[in-house]
Amino acid sequence: MIRENIIVKPGSMFNLRTFHKKYFEMPLHQHPEYEIVFIKSGKGKKFIGDAITPFSDGDLTIIGPDIPHMFMADDEYFNNNDLYCTWNVIQFKEGILPSDYGSFDLFDTISTLLADSAYGIDFHSEMILSDFSSMFRKLYNERSFNRLSIMYELLSLLSKDKSRRRLNIFNSQESVSFEDQTVRKIYNYLIHNYKNNISLDEIAGSVCMQRSTVCSYFKRHTLRTIFETLTDIRIGHACDMLINTRLPIYQIADETGFNNLSNFNRHFYALKKVTPTDYRKLHAAIGD
Repeated sequence: MIRENIIVKPGSMFNLRTFHKKYFEMPLHQHPEYEIVFIKSGKGKKFIGDAITPFSDGDLTIIGPDIPHMFMADDEYFNNNDLYCTWNVIQFKEGILPSDYGSFDLFDTISTLLADSAYGIDFHSEMILSDFSSMFRKLYNERSFNRLSIMYELLSLLSKDKSRRRLNIFNSQESVSFEDQTVRKIYNYLIHNYKNNISLDEIAGSVCMQRSTVCSYFKRHTLRTIFETLTDIRIGHACDMLINTRLPIYQIADETGFNNLSNFNRHFYALKKVTPTDYRKLHAAIGD
Protein backbone atom coordinates (compact mmCIF):
# COMPACT_ATOMS: atom_id res chain seq x y z
CA MET A 1 0.00 0.00 0.00
CA ILE A 2 1.19 3.50 -0.83
CA ARG A 3 1.79 5.97 1.99
CA GLU A 4 1.14 9.39 0.52
CA ASN A 5 3.36 12.25 1.60
CA ILE A 6 1.12 15.32 1.56
CA ILE A 7 2.95 18.61 1.21
CA VAL A 8 1.01 21.63 2.42
CA LYS A 9 1.74 24.82 0.49
CA PRO A 10 3.92 27.35 2.34
CA GLY A 11 1.82 29.69 4.46
CA SER A 12 -1.21 27.39 4.41
CA MET A 13 -2.66 25.28 7.24
CA PHE A 14 -4.41 22.76 4.99
CA ASN A 15 -4.61 21.59 1.39
CA LEU A 16 -7.46 22.50 -0.94
CA ARG A 17 -7.51 20.91 -4.37
CA THR A 18 -9.95 20.47 -7.22
CA PHE A 19 -9.47 17.72 -9.81
CA HIS A 20 -11.10 17.28 -13.21
CA LYS A 21 -9.90 14.04 -14.77
CA LYS A 22 -11.14 11.01 -16.64
CA TYR A 23 -10.71 8.87 -13.54
CA PHE A 24 -8.99 8.72 -10.14
CA GLU A 25 -5.29 7.94 -10.52
CA MET A 26 -4.30 7.41 -6.87
CA PRO A 27 -4.30 3.69 -5.91
CA LEU A 28 -5.08 2.42 -2.43
CA HIS A 29 -3.14 4.67 -0.05
CA GLN A 30 -3.09 6.23 3.41
CA HIS A 31 -1.70 9.35 5.10
CA PRO A 32 -1.75 10.93 8.58
CA GLU A 33 -4.04 13.80 7.54
CA TYR A 34 -7.83 13.93 7.73
CA GLU A 35 -9.35 14.10 4.26
CA ILE A 36 -12.71 15.38 3.02
CA VAL A 37 -13.66 14.33 -0.52
CA PHE A 38 -16.63 15.81 -2.37
CA ILE A 39 -17.56 14.24 -5.73
CA LYS A 40 -19.03 17.01 -7.86
CA SER A 41 -19.51 14.64 -10.80
CA GLY A 42 -18.64 11.03 -11.44
CA LYS A 43 -19.66 7.57 -10.32
CA GLY A 44 -17.96 4.40 -9.23
CA LYS A 45 -16.97 2.70 -5.97
CA LYS A 46 -15.05 4.00 -2.97
CA PHE A 47 -12.87 1.83 -0.75
CA ILE A 48 -12.62 3.22 2.80
CA GLY A 49 -11.03 0.82 5.27
CA ASP A 50 -12.78 -2.49 4.63
CA ALA A 51 -15.93 -0.81 3.30
CA ILE A 52 -16.77 -0.78 -0.40
CA THR A 53 -19.69 1.49 -1.31
CA PRO A 54 -20.89 3.16 -4.51
CA PHE A 55 -20.49 6.89 -5.11
CA SER A 56 -22.13 9.26 -7.55
CA ASP A 57 -22.63 13.01 -8.05
CA GLY A 58 -22.77 14.82 -4.71
CA ASP A 59 -21.03 12.12 -2.66
CA LEU A 60 -19.32 13.56 0.44
CA THR A 61 -16.89 11.57 2.62
CA ILE A 62 -14.57 12.33 5.54
CA ILE A 63 -11.70 9.91 6.08
CA GLY A 64 -9.70 9.75 9.31
CA PRO A 65 -5.90 9.61 9.56
CA ASP A 66 -4.13 6.50 8.26
CA ILE A 67 -7.29 4.83 6.93
CA PRO A 68 -6.53 3.03 3.63
CA HIS A 69 -8.73 4.49 0.89
CA MET A 70 -9.20 4.92 -2.83
CA PHE A 71 -11.88 5.95 -5.32
CA MET A 72 -12.40 3.91 -8.49
CA ALA A 73 -14.46 5.29 -11.37
CA ASP A 74 -16.79 2.97 -13.28
CA ASP A 75 -15.36 1.20 -16.33
CA GLU A 76 -17.03 3.62 -18.77
CA TYR A 77 -14.76 6.47 -17.61
CA PHE A 78 -11.70 4.60 -18.87
CA ASN A 79 -13.03 4.59 -22.44
CA ASN A 80 -12.47 7.20 -25.13
CA ASN A 81 -15.49 9.43 -24.48
CA ASP A 82 -16.49 12.76 -22.94
CA LEU A 83 -16.99 11.46 -19.40
CA TYR A 84 -14.92 13.13 -16.67
CA CYS A 85 -14.86 13.02 -12.88
CA THR A 86 -14.63 16.25 -10.88
CA TRP A 87 -13.91 16.30 -7.17
CA ASN A 88 -12.85 18.62 -4.34
CA VAL A 89 -10.38 17.56 -1.64
CA ILE A 90 -9.55 19.11 1.73
CA GLN A 91 -6.64 17.63 3.70
CA PHE A 92 -5.75 18.84 7.19
CA LYS A 93 -4.13 17.81 10.43
CA GLU A 94 -5.56 18.04 13.93
CA GLY A 95 -3.05 20.85 14.51
CA ILE A 96 -5.41 23.37 12.89
CA LEU A 97 -7.48 23.12 16.07
CA PRO A 98 -6.52 24.36 19.57
CA SER A 99 -4.33 21.81 21.35
CA ASP A 100 -7.01 21.18 24.02
CA TYR A 101 -10.05 21.68 21.76
CA GLY A 102 -11.76 18.61 23.22
CA SER A 103 -12.20 20.42 26.52
CA PHE A 104 -14.19 23.31 25.00
CA ASP A 105 -17.97 23.09 24.60
CA LEU A 106 -17.73 24.96 21.29
CA PHE A 107 -15.79 22.05 19.79
CA ASP A 108 -17.92 19.20 21.22
CA THR A 109 -19.58 18.21 17.95
CA ILE A 110 -16.38 18.68 15.93
CA SER A 111 -14.49 16.49 18.40
CA THR A 112 -17.12 13.76 17.94
CA LEU A 113 -16.98 14.12 14.15
CA LEU A 114 -13.21 13.70 14.04
CA ALA A 115 -13.36 10.70 16.37
CA ASP A 116 -16.03 9.12 14.14
CA SER A 117 -13.91 9.74 11.05
CA ALA A 118 -11.81 6.74 12.14
CA TYR A 119 -14.69 4.66 10.71
CA GLY A 120 -14.97 6.72 7.52
CA ILE A 121 -18.17 8.77 7.27
CA ASP A 122 -20.44 9.82 4.44
CA PHE A 123 -23.20 12.42 4.43
CA HIS A 124 -26.66 12.43 2.90
CA SER A 125 -28.36 15.69 3.87
CA GLU A 126 -29.20 17.74 0.75
CA MET A 127 -28.70 20.94 2.73
CA ILE A 128 -25.23 19.83 3.89
CA LEU A 129 -24.19 18.92 0.35
CA SER A 130 -25.40 22.25 -1.00
CA ASP A 131 -23.73 24.26 1.77
CA PHE A 132 -20.47 22.35 1.37
CA SER A 133 -20.05 23.49 -2.24
CA SER A 134 -20.49 27.16 -1.36
CA MET A 135 -18.20 26.92 1.68
CA PHE A 136 -15.50 25.17 -0.34
CA ARG A 137 -15.54 28.07 -2.80
CA LYS A 138 -15.19 30.52 0.09
CA LEU A 139 -12.24 28.54 1.46
CA TYR A 140 -10.61 28.40 -1.95
CA ASN A 141 -10.91 32.16 -2.54
CA GLU A 142 -10.20 33.43 0.97
CA ARG A 143 -6.60 34.35 1.82
CA SER A 144 -6.99 36.15 5.16
CA PHE A 145 -7.37 34.89 8.74
CA ASN A 146 -11.04 34.30 7.89
CA ARG A 147 -9.97 31.15 6.05
CA LEU A 148 -9.44 29.33 9.34
CA SER A 149 -12.80 30.46 10.73
CA ILE A 150 -14.50 29.22 7.52
CA MET A 151 -12.77 25.84 8.00
CA TYR A 152 -14.09 25.66 11.56
CA GLU A 153 -17.54 26.59 10.29
CA LEU A 154 -17.35 23.83 7.68
CA LEU A 155 -16.35 21.20 10.25
CA SER A 156 -19.16 22.40 12.51
CA LEU A 157 -21.62 22.07 9.61
CA LEU A 158 -20.56 18.47 8.96
CA SER A 159 -20.57 17.63 12.67
CA LYS A 160 -24.25 18.56 13.02
CA ASP A 161 -25.49 16.36 10.18
CA LYS A 162 -27.70 13.75 11.83
CA SER A 163 -27.90 11.76 8.60
CA ARG A 164 -24.19 10.97 8.48
CA ARG A 165 -23.32 7.29 8.35
CA ARG A 166 -20.29 5.28 9.41
CA LEU A 167 -18.81 3.27 6.56
CA ASN A 168 -16.93 0.74 8.66
CA ILE A 169 -18.10 -1.48 11.46
CA PHE A 170 -14.92 -1.10 13.48
CA ASN A 171 -12.76 1.88 14.25
CA SER A 172 -9.52 1.21 12.35
CA GLN A 173 -7.45 3.05 14.97
CA GLU A 174 -8.53 1.43 18.22
CA SER A 175 -10.59 -1.39 19.64
CA VAL A 176 -14.25 -0.84 20.38
CA SER A 177 -14.95 0.23 23.95
CA PHE A 178 -18.00 1.29 25.94
CA GLU A 179 -18.13 3.32 29.13
CA ASP A 180 -21.04 1.35 30.60
CA GLN A 181 -19.80 -1.87 32.21
CA THR A 182 -22.95 -3.86 31.40
CA VAL A 183 -22.91 -2.82 27.75
CA ARG A 184 -19.21 -3.73 27.59
CA LYS A 185 -19.96 -7.19 29.00
CA ILE A 186 -22.72 -7.73 26.44
CA TYR A 187 -20.44 -6.64 23.61
CA ASN A 188 -17.63 -8.89 24.83
CA TYR A 189 -20.07 -11.80 25.02
CA LEU A 190 -21.05 -11.18 21.38
CA ILE A 191 -17.40 -10.91 20.31
CA HIS A 192 -16.54 -14.27 21.89
CA ASN A 193 -19.67 -16.13 20.78
CA TYR A 194 -20.53 -14.67 17.34
CA LYS A 195 -19.90 -18.05 15.66
CA ASN A 196 -22.68 -19.64 17.71
CA ASN A 197 -26.46 -19.47 17.45
CA ILE A 198 -26.84 -17.00 20.33
CA SER A 199 -30.21 -16.61 22.05
CA LEU A 200 -31.49 -13.53 23.84
CA ASP A 201 -31.83 -15.60 27.03
CA GLU A 202 -28.11 -16.44 26.89
CA ILE A 203 -27.17 -12.79 26.36
CA ALA A 204 -29.39 -11.64 29.23
CA GLY A 205 -28.02 -14.38 31.47
CA SER A 206 -24.43 -13.28 30.77
CA VAL A 207 -25.14 -9.95 32.51
CA CYS A 208 -27.78 -11.18 35.01
CA MET A 209 -30.62 -9.21 33.41
CA GLN A 210 -34.13 -10.05 32.28
CA ARG A 211 -34.55 -10.59 28.54
CA SER A 212 -37.35 -8.01 28.59
CA THR A 213 -34.94 -5.24 29.63
CA VAL A 214 -31.55 -6.21 28.21
CA CYS A 215 -32.40 -5.13 24.63
CA SER A 216 -33.70 -1.68 25.55
CA TYR A 217 -30.77 -1.15 27.94
CA PHE A 218 -28.21 -1.95 25.23
CA LYS A 219 -29.90 0.19 22.60
CA ARG A 220 -30.24 3.15 24.96
CA HIS A 221 -26.46 3.20 25.40
CA THR A 222 -25.33 2.31 21.86
CA LEU A 223 -28.21 3.39 19.57
CA ARG A 224 -27.98 -0.12 18.04
CA THR A 225 -29.92 -3.27 18.89
CA ILE A 226 -28.04 -6.27 20.23
CA PHE A 227 -28.69 -8.31 17.12
CA GLU A 228 -27.76 -5.45 14.77
CA THR A 229 -24.45 -5.30 16.64
CA LEU A 230 -24.05 -9.08 16.41
CA THR A 231 -24.61 -8.91 12.63
CA ASP A 232 -22.03 -6.10 12.39
CA ILE A 233 -19.47 -8.24 14.21
CA ARG A 234 -20.17 -11.27 12.01
CA ILE A 235 -19.92 -9.28 8.79
CA GLY A 236 -16.70 -7.66 10.00
CA HIS A 237 -15.11 -11.07 10.49
CA ALA A 238 -16.52 -12.25 7.15
CA CYS A 239 -14.85 -9.29 5.39
CA ASP A 240 -11.52 -10.22 6.92
CA MET A 241 -11.89 -13.84 5.78
CA LEU A 242 -12.98 -12.85 2.26
CA ILE A 243 -9.86 -10.69 1.88
CA ASN A 244 -7.30 -12.82 3.66
CA THR A 245 -8.36 -16.43 2.99
CA ARG A 246 -9.42 -18.54 0.03
CA LEU A 247 -12.19 -20.29 1.92
CA PRO A 248 -15.38 -20.80 -0.08
CA ILE A 249 -18.12 -18.32 0.74
CA TYR A 250 -20.51 -20.96 2.11
CA GLN A 251 -17.82 -21.94 4.65
CA ILE A 252 -17.22 -18.30 5.63
CA ALA A 253 -20.96 -17.92 6.17
CA ASP A 254 -20.97 -20.96 8.44
CA GLU A 255 -17.86 -19.91 10.40
CA THR A 256 -19.24 -16.43 11.08
CA GLY A 257 -22.48 -17.64 12.60
CA PHE A 258 -24.99 -17.39 9.75
CA ASN A 259 -27.39 -20.27 9.60
CA ASN A 260 -27.48 -20.43 5.79
CA LEU A 261 -25.83 -18.90 2.74
CA SER A 262 -28.81 -16.86 1.56
CA ASN A 263 -29.15 -15.25 5.00
CA PHE A 264 -25.44 -14.38 4.93
CA ASN A 265 -25.66 -12.92 1.42
CA ARG A 266 -28.69 -10.80 2.37
CA HIS A 267 -27.10 -9.32 5.49
CA PHE A 268 -23.75 -8.79 3.75
CA TYR A 269 -25.31 -6.86 0.87
CA ALA A 270 -27.41 -4.76 3.25
CA LEU A 271 -24.25 -3.55 5.03
CA LYS A 272 -21.68 -3.46 2.22
CA LYS A 273 -23.85 -2.76 -0.85
CA VAL A 274 -21.98 -5.47 -2.78
CA THR A 275 -22.22 -9.25 -2.72
CA PRO A 276 -19.57 -11.29 -0.86
CA THR A 277 -18.27 -12.56 -4.22
CA ASP A 278 -17.90 -9.05 -5.65
CA TYR A 279 -16.35 -7.83 -2.39
CA ARG A 280 -13.64 -10.48 -2.67
CA LYS A 281 -13.06 -9.72 -6.37
CA LEU A 282 -12.78 -5.99 -5.78
CA HIS A 283 -10.21 -6.42 -3.03
CA ALA A 284 -8.27 -8.93 -5.15
CA ALA A 285 -8.19 -6.38 -7.98
CA ILE A 286 -6.75 -3.74 -5.62
CA GLY A 287 -3.97 -6.10 -4.61
CA ASP A 288 -2.97 -6.93 -8.21
